[in-house]
Amino acid sequence: MDEPTLSTEELFLVLYCTIDELYQEAAPDRVRKRPGASRLEMSDAEIITLSVMQEGRSNDSELSFHRVVEKDYQHLFPGLISRSRYHRRRKDLMGIQREILRPSVDRLRTSAAWIIIDSMPITIADANQGLR
Repeated sequence: MDEPTLSTEELFLVLYCTIDELYQEAAPDRVRKRPGASRLEMSDAEIITLSVMQEGRSNDSELSFHRVVEKDYQHLFPGLISRSRYHRRRKDLMGIQREILRPSVDRLRTSAAWIIIDSMPITIADANQGLR
Protein backbone atom coordinates (compact mmCIF):
# COMPACT_ATOMS: atom_id res chain seq x y z
CA MET A 1 0.00 0.00 0.00
CA ASP A 2 1.56 3.24 -1.12
CA GLU A 3 0.43 6.01 1.21
CA PRO A 4 1.71 9.56 0.80
CA THR A 5 4.17 10.46 3.52
CA LEU A 6 5.53 13.74 4.76
CA SER A 7 9.19 14.57 4.46
CA THR A 8 10.93 15.70 7.64
CA GLU A 9 10.84 19.27 6.34
CA GLU A 10 7.09 19.07 5.70
CA LEU A 11 6.57 17.56 9.15
CA PHE A 12 8.48 20.46 10.72
CA LEU A 13 6.23 22.92 8.87
CA VAL A 14 2.93 21.17 9.71
CA LEU A 15 3.98 20.71 13.32
CA TYR A 16 5.10 24.33 13.66
CA CYS A 17 1.83 25.71 12.24
CA THR A 18 -0.20 23.50 14.56
CA ILE A 19 1.90 24.30 17.63
CA ASP A 20 1.97 28.04 16.90
CA GLU A 21 -1.82 28.16 16.71
CA LEU A 22 -2.25 26.11 19.90
CA TYR A 23 0.44 28.13 21.69
CA GLN A 24 -1.57 31.31 21.09
CA GLU A 25 -4.59 29.62 22.69
CA ALA A 26 -2.86 27.77 25.54
CA ALA A 27 -0.04 30.02 26.73
CA PRO A 28 -1.05 32.52 29.39
CA ASP A 29 -0.61 36.23 28.65
CA ARG A 30 2.15 36.46 31.29
CA VAL A 31 4.22 34.07 29.13
CA ARG A 32 3.29 35.28 25.64
CA LYS A 33 3.66 38.97 26.57
CA ARG A 34 6.57 38.72 28.98
CA PRO A 35 9.19 41.49 28.85
CA GLY A 36 11.58 40.96 25.95
CA ALA A 37 9.45 38.31 24.21
CA SER A 38 9.32 40.33 21.02
CA ARG A 39 13.13 40.47 20.87
CA LEU A 40 13.73 36.71 21.13
CA GLU A 41 15.70 35.17 18.27
CA MET A 42 13.42 32.10 18.27
CA SER A 43 9.76 32.09 19.14
CA ASP A 44 8.40 29.85 21.87
CA ALA A 45 6.47 27.94 19.19
CA GLU A 46 9.73 27.23 17.33
CA ILE A 47 11.36 25.95 20.53
CA ILE A 48 8.38 23.70 21.26
CA THR A 49 8.36 22.44 17.65
CA LEU A 50 12.02 21.46 17.91
CA SER A 51 11.39 19.87 21.30
CA VAL A 52 8.52 17.74 19.99
CA MET A 53 10.54 16.68 16.95
CA GLN A 54 13.49 15.83 19.19
CA GLU A 55 11.29 13.65 21.38
CA GLY A 56 9.88 11.98 18.28
CA ARG A 57 13.41 11.02 17.31
CA SER A 58 13.99 9.43 20.70
CA ASN A 59 17.35 7.93 19.80
CA ASP A 60 18.93 11.36 19.32
CA SER A 61 20.59 13.26 22.12
CA GLU A 62 19.77 16.94 22.41
CA LEU A 63 23.25 17.78 21.14
CA SER A 64 23.06 15.53 18.08
CA PHE A 65 19.51 16.70 17.29
CA HIS A 66 20.60 20.35 17.51
CA ARG A 67 23.49 19.60 15.14
CA VAL A 68 21.11 17.97 12.63
CA VAL A 69 18.78 20.98 12.74
CA GLU A 70 21.73 23.33 12.39
CA LYS A 71 23.12 21.38 9.43
CA ASP A 72 19.99 20.35 7.53
CA TYR A 73 17.11 22.60 8.64
CA GLN A 74 18.71 25.97 9.39
CA HIS A 75 16.61 27.47 6.57
CA LEU A 76 13.46 26.62 8.56
CA PHE A 77 14.90 28.06 11.79
CA PRO A 78 17.12 30.97 10.71
CA GLY A 79 17.27 32.30 14.27
CA LEU A 80 18.45 28.97 15.70
CA ILE A 81 20.00 29.62 19.09
CA SER A 82 22.89 27.80 20.73
CA ARG A 83 22.21 24.36 22.14
CA SER A 84 22.61 25.53 25.74
CA ARG A 85 20.12 28.41 25.28
CA TYR A 86 17.75 26.02 23.47
CA HIS A 87 18.02 23.61 26.42
CA ARG A 88 17.15 26.32 28.97
CA ARG A 89 14.19 27.63 26.96
CA ARG A 90 12.96 24.11 26.25
CA LYS A 91 13.03 23.32 29.96
CA ASP A 92 11.19 26.56 30.79
CA LEU A 93 8.49 25.80 28.19
CA MET A 94 7.92 22.16 29.17
CA GLY A 95 4.68 22.94 31.05
CA ILE A 96 3.18 24.76 28.08
CA GLN A 97 4.43 22.02 25.76
CA ARG A 98 2.50 19.44 27.80
CA GLU A 99 -0.61 21.64 27.68
CA ILE A 100 -0.60 21.87 23.90
CA LEU A 101 0.71 18.42 23.02
CA ARG A 102 -2.63 16.58 23.30
CA PRO A 103 -4.60 19.04 21.12
CA SER A 104 -1.76 19.11 18.56
CA VAL A 105 -1.73 15.31 18.32
CA ASP A 106 -5.53 15.36 17.93
CA ARG A 107 -5.29 17.93 15.12
CA LEU A 108 -2.52 16.04 13.35
CA ARG A 109 -4.47 12.79 13.69
CA THR A 110 -7.48 14.26 11.89
CA SER A 111 -5.28 15.35 8.98
CA ALA A 112 -3.57 11.98 8.63
CA ALA A 113 -5.09 8.90 7.06
CA TRP A 114 -3.51 6.83 9.83
CA ILE A 115 -0.61 6.97 12.22
CA ILE A 116 1.61 4.03 13.12
CA ILE A 117 2.34 4.00 16.83
CA ASP A 118 3.79 0.50 17.06
CA SER A 119 4.08 -1.85 14.10
CA MET A 120 4.49 -5.03 16.18
CA PRO A 121 1.78 -7.53 15.13
CA ILE A 122 -0.11 -9.06 18.03
CA THR A 123 -2.38 -12.08 17.66
CA ILE A 124 -5.72 -11.31 19.30
CA ALA A 125 -7.73 -14.21 17.89
CA ASP A 126 -6.92 -17.69 16.64
CA ALA A 127 -9.43 -19.61 14.49
CA ASN A 128 -8.72 -22.77 16.46
CA GLN A 129 -8.69 -21.28 19.98
CA GLY A 130 -11.00 -18.25 19.82
CA LEU A 131 -10.17 -14.90 21.42
CA ARG A 132 -7.05 -14.64 23.54
